Amino acid sequence: MSYTSQSGSARERANARYHQLKAVIEAGKPKWQRWATFERLEDRFERVNEQVNRSLLVLIQRLQRADKRGGG
Repeated sequence: MSYTSQSGSARERANARYHQLKAVIEAGKPKWQRWATFERLEDRFERVNEQVNRSLLVLIQRLQRADKRGGG
């Protein structure tokens, strides 16, 4: 048995992290939260966003190669 966060591909886990952090960032900084903590969350969101973008680029490149070979 595994947790939901452990199942799925790396791309799916990164996508889930992206959406989770996006919701936190879009909600804004709670009154009680330190700015340093919120800024760390923003930095993590940016890193996860870059990771998701890289994985999508790899997926697009794979699909393009498959299409050129007639596999699509």
